[in-house]
Amino acid sequence: MMDPPPSKKSKQEHTTLATELAQDDHQKQIMIIPRPYRFPGKPIAKSSGNWQSALQVYLSSADNISKLSPSLQENIYYHDDNCVVIYDGYPKARMHLLLLPRRLVAAPDQRQQQNGNDSGVTGSGRSLRSIADLSKDLHYEELKKSHATARQIVQHLTKEYRSLYCNKNKNKSKDSNADAAFADTDNNCLLRMGYHAIPSLDNLHLHIISTDLDSPCLKNKKHYNSFTTSFFVEADQVEQELLQNGSFRPINEQAEEEKLKQPLCCFKCGEIQRNIPTLKQHLLVCSHPYIPFKT
Repeated sequence: MMDPPPSKKSKQEHTTLATELAQDDHQKQIMIIPRPYRFPGKPIAKSSGNWQSALQVYLSSADNISKLSPSLQENIYYHDDNCVVIYDGYPKARMHLLLLPRRLVAAPDQRQQQNGNDSGVTGSGRSLRSIADLSKDLHYEELKKSHATARQIVQHLTKEYRSLYCNKNKNKSKDSNADAAFADTDNNCLLRMGYHAIPSLDNLHLHIISTDLDSPCLKNKKHYNSFTTSFFVEADQVEQELLQNGSFRPINEQAEEEKLKQPLCCFKCGEIQRNIPTLKQHLLVCSHPYIPFKT
């Protein structure tokens, strides 16, 4: 059963609730205190009939969230000057958010390649579509800020996830929300953050997703493999490539599409499953620790 949408009382809970923590070299970082995860149960709306530009409405109104309709505001988990974080309208796991960087804009030559498509306009520039558009000189520092926010959200959601789903008491009733797969959580990665090599939506967005992959919206091999193969590029890997190479490697679209066609293989133990229903049942009982996929 889906959680009820946030009450009007919590309307401003997704604004910045912050305390400043002193950092080395007298730098300061904002400590994010997000609200509890409460998926409103509504998919993100199409923008002007174009599904691929469905995220744009959140960036266009980022300077004044109150301009959004109440239903769209319900989809916002958190926002600040650097990013907007929304609930994925078709979550592929129990927890699934999309972080949209607000200050990452395309270089002039990239804007020309978009052939006048205004779906990505944010502020004075045009937002990026994928990690292949990133460069160290233009985007690295702003990307790090967005990733820092995402990491704090991951820390917050990990605690919430454990309190909701993880069973440290092996004698707990089988009827509870806890699963055998998360009986031992100390060394288990419960949430990940990363990008799809070939995104399905315009506007660069970072997935923050729990590793249970337990959702009625996860319906086919493409959905599953997009999060369990190297088609899903970890945020740390993107930062590392920008820092070392100055840009992200070229995306081989044919090779990436082939990854989505791979057999349904448990990303923890490697056992191949014949279909999505058997895969989902297996994931709920597979107790192998999750090791993040590395290329």
